[in-house]
Amino acid sequence: MNEPFYLENTNSTAPVSRAVGISSSSMFYQLGAQYPEIIDSSAPPKSIQAFGDTYTQTITTLRRLSSILADLGLTKLNLTNMRVYLVSEAPGERMDLDGFNKAYTEYFQDQDRNYPSRTVIQVAAMANPGWLIEIEATAAN
Repeated sequence: MNEPFYLENTNSTAPVSRAVGISSSSMFYQLGAQYPEIIDSSAPPKSIQAFGDTYTQTITTLRRLSSILADLGLTKLNLTNMRVYLVSEAPGERMDLDGFNKAYTEYFQDQDRNYPSRTVIQVAAMANPGWLIEIEATAAN
């Protein structure tokens, strides 16, 4: 099958493509939203303490995403788009975009191109009040 085409983002150092093209002969995967893993089982299960700050939650959410990709025989190189939903760590504050971007950049540090396109949106709340992030993704091969 044909590989996706990635239009490089020349205006930013962020690991994000401006556009991704997928051929009609590619298999397209719509991945369900992924959420963070509990890192502190002694904390209340619906608390931010149970899941960690935005940086930590991003790391564990991307780990879940990688697991699904592996189950499909894919890797992060196959990601074509990511929709990221973030909640602020404290009411009335802005989302921790820096914490998210740090973890996101670390996740893609071993690839020098072919990044997914991406949208990051601040939302009011998640299904679990301890979650600060959910990621929906698409992939192709």
